[in-house]
Amino acid sequence: MLGLEDFMTIHALVKRGVYRCDMAEQLGVHPKTVSRAVQRGGPPAPRRGRRGRLRDPYRSVIDGLLAEGVWNAVVIWRELQARGDPGEISLIRDDLRPKRALGPGTRATVRFETEPGRQLQTDWAVQPTVIAGEPVTVHVAVSTLSYSRRFHFWATDGEDAEHTYEALVRAFEWFGGVPAEVLVDNQKAAVLAHRRGGDVQFHPRFLDLGGHYGFRPRACRPARAQTKGKDEGNVGYVKHHFFVRYRAFESWAHLNQLAEQWLREEADPRVHGTVREVVAERFAREAPTLGLLPSRRYDTAYWEARQVAWDAYVEVRGNRYSVPGTLAGQPGRVRITLDGARALYDGEQCVAQHVLPGRGDRPRSSRRALGRHAGRRAAVPGRVRGGDDMELTSLLERMKMEHLLAQLDGVCEHAAKGDLDYKSFLPQALEAEWRGRHQRGVESRLKLARLPWVKSLEQFDFDFQPSIDRKQVRELAGLGFVERAETVVLLGPPGVGKTHVSISQAEAPDGAGSRAEDAEGQDDGRPKAVPTK
Repeated sequence: MLGLEDFMTIHALVKRGVYRCDMAEQLGVHPKTVSRAVQRGGPPAPRRGRRGRLRDPYRSVIDGLLAEGVWNAVVIWRELQARGDPGEISLIRDDLRPKRALGPGTRATVRFETEPGRQLQTDWAVQPTVIAGEPVTVHVAVSTLSYSRRFHFWATDGEDAEHTYEALVRAFEWFGGVPAEVLVDNQKAAVLAHRRGGDVQFHPRFLDLGGHYGFRPRACRPARAQTKGKDEGNVGYVKHHFFVRYRAFESWAHLNQLAEQWLREEADPRVHGTVREVVAERFAREAPTLGLLPSRRYDTAYWEARQVAWDAYVEVRGNRYSVPGTLAGQPGRVRITLDGARALYDGEQCVAQHVLPGRGDRPRSSRRALGRHAGRRAAVPGRVRGGDDMELTSLLERMKMEHLLAQLDGVCEHAAKGDLDYKSFLPQALEAEWRGRHQRGVESRLKLARLPWVKSLEQFDFDFQPSIDRKQVRELAGLGFVERAETVVLLGPPGVGKTHVSISQAEAPDGAGSRAEDAEGQDDGRPKAVPTK
């Protein structure tokens, strides 16, 4: 191959009129090589040294992953390492570079820096995957420390308020501390109202969570997701790395177990592309600046009001659970944890506990629940089966007396034990239907009232506010002012229990037929709650 000096020699000999065969003999090359150099008018362009190449078996693996939508070079490299390929990631990137035009595009985000321990950003993402062989839409809560970029994510089946608070609690426990502020998107679980240029109205329970853990809530600017760009970047990192590396799971527990393993082995040891530092090393400097975790974990469970049926069963989301017989026909409250455990409370005392296996259960319609109860009644020993039973069931369904139909076994058994005549039995049967309708009406009105949480007067801590007149508050619970068409205004500084007392009036048994409005004011002592007739 001719070099630059050889071409300069040929150039000089051409000017002297030397024959090309003589030039070739002098340079030790073929005459055609000299002719090509003269025609080219310069030395040949230098060629880059050839790098190593992927072996054909691994190239077919890459093509298969690309066909499945896997375009991340790091994920493909990990896959090949698991199959025994000792090659470098640069070979994979060289192989993918000419194929990038066929893959999905990317979008850049803008980030800003904060000091250690100051801020945590959190947001939800939705990702389709496969769990136990079934296609599932997974809701993923990603929480990122703004300084170190260390993050935690939790996969679940919903993103309501209770799941949002649970995700934050799990993130605090994963980091071993609490940042000074938490930046959230404008979802209703955290932000009730946020107009452009206006003040932010946070959800009362989210403020309660912040008070429990000692962080200050912040909300993103409306319609500007770049405000929490660090978390947005990690959302994409989870979707394009974890859910591409792991594409099917045995269960929800298996998914979150792999998530924590992946965070420790893959996400924490990586060198972050923006700060150019190992995430775990950067977090080691941030960890001492985080606040301490409280001794008591925040309760993220659901609380719902229920009426115990005459057969000492309570219906919760399409399932019936037994409770002590002394509570038959009495009101109570049900605590439903996110892992499926149900507990019935009589005041502050837990009187029954049940665990529903599996997760992802959702409230079912009353008609589906009705069919399930009808099937259970047919299996009760001693119950008469036949045309009369079917006719009675049909009549109750046509009359839309589904509450009596659901409790018919217990009502009949109670009447048989008490040896009641028909005149005494009929009021009990009709009362069972009335109580069911009454309870449904209470639940509907509570839902329309959009109360921030369910609180009763028995839960109020009068020792915390000794200046409050207990007798006066309990007289309010009788709702006599509603009958007199009077207005009650609760005044006081923030945090003294105005919202709790006003909500307890709506929860009062005598207030089921009244209308309750909860108007949350500012911190200037304006009216907080106005019950009206």
